[in-house]
Amino acid sequence: YFSESSDPYLRTSLLINLGEIYKYVGEEKKSEEYLRLAITIAQKHKLPEIEKSAYDALANMFFKKRDFEKAYTNLRKYIEINDTIYKIENANKMTEMQAMYDDAHKSSQIETYKKEKIQSELENSKKELELQKQRNFRNLLLLGVILLVGLGFLLFNRYAIKNKLNKQLEMQNHQIAEKNSDITNSINYAKRIQDAILPPVKL
Repeated sequence: YFSESSDPYLRTSLLINLGEIYKYVGEEKKSEEYLRLAITIAQKHKLPEIEKSAYDALANMFFKKRDFEKAYTNLRKYIEINDTIYKIENANKMTEMQAMYDDAHKSSQIETYKKEKIQSELENSKKELELQKQRNFRNLLLLGVILLVGLGFLLFNRYAIKNKLNKQLEMQNHQIAEKNSDITNSINYAKRIQDAILPPVKL
């Protein structure tokens, strides 16, 4: 059905929904397969919104699995696409408002307060773009911190296991040494008894 459908938006939307369903029921491999296929089709047909949704789903899935490296990679893709979409939309909006401003200026028929309103919207769009950049940076920084914490936890866990095994080995060695000492003492004690009971060798 996916190969026969001529509507790439419908195909990718269905693939993402299937990926979400498989993720919900715990079949991560199938979920990743459908989401990756949706990304491939979206890239081919230039559907950034679909691609963004697929990367977001993958990032959430890997984060729940505590695979922080893959979660970070997919979240970066999501942020990059989202930033690109936002820039395009904002650029189109700014171009449209700039054209409106230019037309109003040329015709000299627009009123002063309308000009100020358009200019204000342009400034707000610039500020919003700057805020979006700051939010993206903050998200990347937060994800980096989470990744470092996860790696630190794994390293600490390995160190604790190694330390525990070393202590167990040391305890076993100590027990073996004690048993060897007991055996040696028993042999010596038996020899002294034997020497005391038996007559001299010459006799």
